[in-house]
This record gives sequence, C-alpha cells and structure tokens, in this order.
Amino acid sequence: MAGPAAAAFLVEWTLLLVAVVAFAAAGDSTAVGRSAPAAPIAEPVAGAFLWPLPETVPSLTGTFMEFRQGRYHSGIDLRTRGREGLRVLAPASGSITRVRCSATGYGVAVYLTLPDGRQLVFAHLSALADRLRAPLVSAWKRSGRYRQDLRIPPGRLQVERGELLALSGSTGVGAPHLHLELRDASERPLNPLLHGFSVADTLRPRITGLRLVPLSARSRLDGRPFPRTVHGGDRVEVAGPVGLMVRVDDRSDAGAFRLAPLGIAVRLDGHEIGRLENLTFDFAQSRQMRLERADDPQPLERPWLRLYHRPGNRLPGRIFPQGDGSFEIDEGRSAELEVTAWDAAGNRGTARLLLQGGAVGRDGPDRAFAGESPFWPKARANPLSRGGRISAAVGEAFTVEVENPEDACYRGGVLWWESAGEALEAPPRARVVLSCGRLRSAGAVFDRGVVVRVGSEEPLEATAPVGLFLLDERGGWSFLAGLAGEAEGGRSLRWEGRVDRPGAVLLLADEDPPRLGPFRSQGRILHDGDVLEAEERPSPQGLRLPRWPAVRVGVSEDVAGIEEDDILAQVDGHRWPARYDPEARELVFEFWIEPAAGEHLFTVDVRDRLGQEGHARLRLILRP
Repeated sequence: MAGPAAAAFLVEWTLLLVAVVAFAAAGDSTAVGRSAPAAPIAEPVAGAFLWPLPETVPSLTGTFMEFRQGRYHSGIDLRTRGREGLRVLAPASGSITRVRCSATGYGVAVYLTLPDGRQLVFAHLSALADRLRAPLVSAWKRSGRYRQDLRIPPGRLQVERGELLALSGSTGVGAPHLHLELRDASERPLNPLLHGFSVADTLRPRITGLRLVPLSARSRLDGRPFPRTVHGGDRVEVAGPVGLMVRVDDRSDAGAFRLAPLGIAVRLDGHEIGRLENLTFDFAQSRQMRLERADDPQPLERPWLRLYHRPGNRLPGRIFPQGDGSFEIDEGRSAELEVTAWDAAGNRGTARLLLQGGAVGRDGPDRAFAGESPFWPKARANPLSRGGRISAAVGEAFTVEVENPEDACYRGGVLWWESAGEALEAPPRARVVLSCGRLRSAGAVFDRGVVVRVGSEEPLEATAPVGLFLLDERGGWSFLAGLAGEAEGGRSLRWEGRVDRPGAVLLLADEDPPRLGPFRSQGRILHDGDVLEAEERPSPQGLRLPRWPAVRVGVSEDVAGIEEDDILAQVDGHRWPARYDPEARELVFEFWIEPAAGEHLFTVDVRDRLGQEGHARLRLILRP
C-alpha cells in the first residue's frame, strides 16, 4: 500500500487508536477507588417477615439485581409453580399507600408501607382483596381506563400481618410468579434476602466461566491481543493492563432456577482488587447495568459480568481499592488470581488462575484494540466522536443524519456509521422503503442512544404508513419512530429516533393494519348472540371474584406495535377498563365492574404506532 491510500489508512487507524487509549484511560470526575451510594445502605435484618405465599415452599425463580432487558431486577421473584390465584398475605403490618395497574411492567401491583418508612411491593397480581380493590374500581368507573396509579393517604388502608392482600398472577409479564420488592424510605430497592426474607439454600455458587480481556493496545494474553476464555487452574501469560469477566451459576435447594449471586470478589496474590455486592441501587442508576454486563451471542448462556470498573458506573457495592479492578503482572513474575462468589445464605464458590508476566506488545494501529472485541473497520467507516455528527445522502431523495450526543453512550469505546450496503429483508407484512445505514460499535456502552434523523424533500410513493425501525445484530426488530413532520402536499418528510444498540436502521412501510378477533371465553369462540353464563367460583374470604368469566379478544399487530393507550374498549358505548396483554396478544374484558344481566355490545378499536386502525364488535348475552 502506498501513496494517498496508505496515508488515509494510517490517519483512520490513528483516530481509532486515540479512541482506544481514551477508553483505557478514561475517567469521570468521581474517584474510581470506592464507589459508594448517596446515602448509607440499610443494615441487614434477619427473620423479620412472613413468607407471603402460604401455599408454597419458599423458593425463587429470580434474585435481586439480576440482569434483565436493559436494567437490573429490583426485587426477588417468588415461585408459584406455574399457577395463578395463590393467596398473597401481608408479610408485616402496615398501610397500603399505592395501587397500580398497567398492561406491562408490574401489571397489577400493591405497595405496603411499613411503620419504619420502608415499602413492600407486590407485582403481577391477578386480583386484589375487596378493600384494596374498592378505590381501583371507583377510578375505573370514573375514567373507563384500565391503567391507573392511585396514591392512598397513609393510615387509610391499614392491614395486619398475615392478612390477605391479593391473588398471585401474571399481569404485566408472561409466566405466573410473584414479584416482591423491598424499598427503603428513599424508594431505593434493597436486597430482600438480606432484610428478612430467606429460602433454604445449601448450594454453593459455581463459577462457570472466566474470561481475560486486554484493556489497551499493548496488552497481550499468551502473546495475542484478543480476549481469552479460560478455566480454573489454567496458566496464562499476561502483559499490559488486563480485566476479568466471570459467569456465575447459583441455585437454591427448592428449585433448579439459575440465580444471581449476592457478591463476587477478585484477589491478586491475596490482595483484593475488586468487589461487587448486590445490596441496593437507585432506579435512576439501573441503565448502568450495561456497564457491567457483556452481551454474549449465545442467549442460553449466563451473561458475562465485568469485574473491573467502566467509566460512568456509580452503583453502590462496587469497590476497587487500588484503581479500577484491572491488573498488570511484571514480566517474569508469577501471580495467583482468585475469584470468589457467595450468596445470601453464605455459601461460597472459588476459582483460581495462575498468571505469568509476559512482554507487552508494540503500540500501533495494526494492533489497535478497543474495549472487549478486536476491530478492523473498513476504510469507509466514519468514527463518531462524542458530540459528533455525520450527514449523508442516501438514494436519490433522502438524507440521513447521525448524531452522537453527550448522553448517547458512557465514556469509552468507538462508534461508527456505515452507509447502506446489503439488501435487508423486511419482517412479514412490511416492505423496505430505505436502508438508511448501520450503526457499529467496538467497546461502546449505550446509555440513551445515538440520534438518527431521516429526511426527504420528495413525497413518498407508499400506500402504507412508513416508520423508522432498527434491525439489531441478533435479528430483532424494534420500532423507533413514526413520521415526525410532514409539510403540505406530503413534501419535507422527517423521522427521528434513538438507537441504543448496534444494528441496521431502515424505513419500513407497514402494509397490514391491526387485526382483531376472535372473541373468546373459557377457551371457546364467541359469536353474535351467544350466551355467557355466570359461574360460582370458590374464593378466599375477603376477595369476591367476578360473576362472569373474562372475555378475550385477539389483537395482532406484527410490525409497528401497539401502545396501551391506543386501545379503546367499550361496552354499550361506554369506555370499559379492559386489560391489554401484549405477550398473549389479546385484550381482556374482566367484570370487576359488574354489568347488568342481559344483552350487551362489546366493541374494540385499536390504533398502531403508525396510525392504522382495526375494529371488532360482538353482541353478547350475560345470563345470571
């Protein structure tokens, strides 16, 4: 390679190497040495609470601060063995101060405030005790909207320890279970397994994976600048700054579910260099999970957890006594690296590596390394600097602008934008209007995401509405934005969305409006004029179930998707608080508000995110 092409190549690699060095050395204005919460962490309390599911053996399907989709799990998941309708009792006396219901997230949820100011939160409930449901039914009657968030003055709804609160369910989520949170007086989640809830657990956490990661252009593992997955007892030659990732598998006695450990510590020759304990966090910090989780292309594997500090991570319980948790071994020196994981019951598992110091590599663009994956971007790649912006013409009529604002990513890593290349296949019932380009990442950790704007000065020749979508690197489609602006006559079109993971950005035409139906109840399809008879169902004292079984209507929208507030359900022309279940793809008419016996008209009108509508109607006779 010679001449201008060689010069351009070296300039590009120099820019990328600068980004790499910035990633390795980047720091925040806060000290890395000891990351601490804004307020003291509550002291653990043992044996304070009654187990809320009296019909089950205490066991968990999920633990505190497990990795979830883009966030930390803020509580523990209590196992209900795939059943709904189990009694949920108050673990302690207190006052009900909040009742919520929504289609997603917590579903139906109750907040119990304790005398000391802490809160217990119970989520995914199927039914509330009569006293708790009364204010909710009043709000449903006033508004006709299912989604509610009611604040109740302290002391108005007192409950005693062991009193029935609700029945367990699966609202807001797919699988039946009871989600339980414990929050302090400042609304920060606490680890319930350290504050009065426990399950039988004699099993040690198992460290199932160890991965060493070069953290600079001169770092080497057995002479190579690539991450290396190793096993306990292995001997590895290391040079330059290196970080460690681990996979940990923990289980309790009563269930085979894989759980997250309480804590992990790393020691080098007996000296602790890093410790992560899942004690508490602030909801505003939840996205910082992305700084600790390293995604893996194998979805069935446990995620990799970084045991070194990434700039921007201010989570409590993260302690790095002498820097950022990375380490270096002098050439010719030997050292032992020890990793220990423990759970809330005190069980501990350990793995060790033998390290040998080697010679550091030669700095240079031919060996540049960013974050945790090697990269050799194409010569046409355009690095996106923090605060930078790239504009390009795409096709004959479109312009694409990509902006990397200050809040797009945490510091470190490299982003670049590639112009549209390969033809991509649209999802079913959609058509590709424009392949805008592809966002690439090497070591970047997204916060709010990169801004992508697409514009056109020409009217679109499309018979269906067009939206901005992301096809991520795992093949998943996400809706980003609908049409943001349109001048008179259909000219000067504009779309704008945030992209928070690498992938291809496209304009898609949604050629299929929402499809509704059929109406069902108790597994059978309902038709105009059908009779739905009331049924006697056993229910615990203090909780009266509806007379008529629920009526469900299928809701199918495969491209743009549907928001809860864009569904209008009515009975006899009056808005009805029907519950949307996006995972089951259906709308549920529940009769907590009891209509009179006789004939009724049920109607559903749905609008998707691009404005297309679907409609359904059914005449049904309710017989006592």
